[in-house]
Amino acid sequence: MVAEVPLPEGGSVAKVDGKGKVTPLVVPPPAPVAGRSPFDALDPARIPAAERFPWQPKELVAVLGEHRQRYWAPTRYLRVSPDGKQIAAFVGDRKPTFTAVWDVPTQRELHRIQDPLDGRALDGYPVGFMPDGKLVTQLAVWDISGREPRRLSTFKQSIGRWACFTPDGRTAVDWDGANGDARTGQVRIWDIGGDAWTVRHTFPESVEAALSPNGSTVAVVAAKTGRVTFFSLAERVPRPVGELPTPTGVRGAFDYGMTVAFVANDRLVTTDGTTLRLWTLGGPQPVAVVEAKSSDSGLAGVTATGKVYCYTGNVGVQVWDSSDDKLTLAASVNTGDRHASNLTGAQLTPDGKCLVTTHINGALRFWDVAGKASTERQPLAIQPFGGRFSLAGRHLLNRTETGHWGIQIWDMGNPTPLAVPDTDGLLAGADVGGHVLSPDGERFHYWRGGSLSLGRIRDGKVTSTHRFPHAADSEGAWSGDGKRFAVLVAENLLVYDVTADPPRLTGEAHCPLHVATLDFTRTDGSRLVARLADRKTPDESLATFAVENGMVREVSRVAIPPAFGPNLYGPVQSLSPDGTTLVLAATKVGPGLRVYDVTGDTPRVRAEGDFGIGGYILSVHLMADNRTVAFASNGRVGLLDLEKRRVLRAWDLPDTPRQVAVSADGRHLVTGNPNGTIYVLRLDGPR
Repeated sequence: MVAEVPLPEGGSVAKVDGKGKVTPLVVPPPAPVAGRSPFDALDPARIPAAERFPWQPKELVAVLGEHRQRYWAPTRYLRVSPDGKQIAAFVGDRKPTFTAVWDVPTQRELHRIQDPLDGRALDGYPVGFMPDGKLVTQLAVWDISGREPRRLSTFKQSIGRWACFTPDGRTAVDWDGANGDARTGQVRIWDIGGDAWTVRHTFPESVEAALSPNGSTVAVVAAKTGRVTFFSLAERVPRPVGELPTPTGVRGAFDYGMTVAFVANDRLVTTDGTTLRLWTLGGPQPVAVVEAKSSDSGLAGVTATGKVYCYTGNVGVQVWDSSDDKLTLAASVNTGDRHASNLTGAQLTPDGKCLVTTHINGALRFWDVAGKASTERQPLAIQPFGGRFSLAGRHLLNRTETGHWGIQIWDMGNPTPLAVPDTDGLLAGADVGGHVLSPDGERFHYWRGGSLSLGRIRDGKVTSTHRFPHAADSEGAWSGDGKRFAVLVAENLLVYDVTADPPRLTGEAHCPLHVATLDFTRTDGSRLVARLADRKTPDESLATFAVENGMVREVSRVAIPPAFGPNLYGPVQSLSPDGTTLVLAATKVGPGLRVYDVTGDTPRVRAEGDFGIGGYILSVHLMADNRTVAFASNGRVGLLDLEKRRVLRAWDLPDTPRQVAVSADGRHLVTGNPNGTIYVLRLDGPR
């Protein structure tokens, strides 16, 4: 029979057998109430004109964040024109890709050059500007002086990722950098006559080159040894005229910068990733040596005035004056990138006054360089980072982007940030993660290193902070009734009663495997399902845990097929609002989705298949009906029906959102986009 009985673990609905044994039942959350919801107040007419574009879905009713100077894919391979008035950057990490040309004084996009050309599979990176301002990509030469870019010539052989030119524009040097295979890497010398480019000489097994300002000498970096050899270009066949002593530590150009460059006709600078060295040609030792602040440091380039600028990973970009046989720090630009991979490129204009940077989140930023007072021109707004957010009730919580590490709270009925919670100095540059809202959307938690902070939405205040010897291995989970919170720290699965102030530890279990995800499958917090990963192998499994009588114990474990393992952004899965169904997405094209029934002690496969998605899946969200799944895949978002096994609706976007979610009313689809914006689509809008 079923009776209303009080349960020590929380909740009141239970099954009581003839012997008086009490078993909690799954208590589904209330069904979405038909009628008004906070999302219904969203009015597409209030979307600013600057955030409106012809390609956007007609169902769009709100945009969080801004599009200015942001692309939907990483920007990299940044190049600057000889007069410093234009820059070119490659945009994209999947087809279609393009090269964007910007006007530096106005910070305005001028052109988009679509490569590849003539059916070839290369991406067509911008490799450099010729002295007369023509842009060279890997496949062609372009005149970008008019209203539309005009292709002047197409190469029979593709150009390497980098190219430099003699002042008269009649000779070019190109190379592929350390990204190429050392056995096949090469540096080439080209003769340029009108539209014709002809290879004059090839240096095999070479990964980088540098050309002296007067174009008379080329420095070539050997692939295997890093030896730097100088050649005179006065003869038809380049003649060796010297070399740097070895070892110099030079290892070849990165995607985002070089490791050797001339600062004058008789001087050049090298980097091994941690140290800058200034050399005079023929000198036995460097005349100046300075240590960089990060092992991820890479030389970005040299200006016409001899300014050397380099990446410093956790700091941003440093500018060094190389005059008087010294390397003196002239300026430092803190771009806010805490990891070198977030900063993908930097170019300083020839006059040394403006720095342009590209970023993994698609941002293109401009900086006035003036010593320690270097500042960003027209600073970009603080907005969500990487498209990751937590949605519950009427609120959305996100981590803020590169340069402003913290969290934001949004009221979705009026999509402007309510507050940036007191994150203990996080906006000063510390990193945060594991940001999740409680089921009612009125509380939140986040991690900062080994500290777990819980707070309330109404005033953005942190109410308690718990410190651990190690950072969390999982984001953590709230029970459906909001009374319990679970997290894995240092191989211990911990469950807290969050109705107490401060929260009280009510159970724990040793868990030697990494817990990638945690979810409560029962509203009262009596059952957990965890995704376990072996740190030494790619093996993963789903495990269920019982939370009862102040203890946490493992009940069962089933293996997850390798095809459904985590992708670059972590595991892709979604638990239904009632906690009964778990959907896992494959990380490869083909397998699609795997659907588990998690109502019992052991997860049971209910369905599996492509379901019509047909692409690489980055995010899924299972709706309250337990059959409709929102998904992000292959440059689009959509809805599919698990029972009909087909896609119901889909919308094309410039790139694949990193996260999708559906509001509690079931009528609004929220997408977290790679450029940091968040879209809200009204599902009962125009079809």
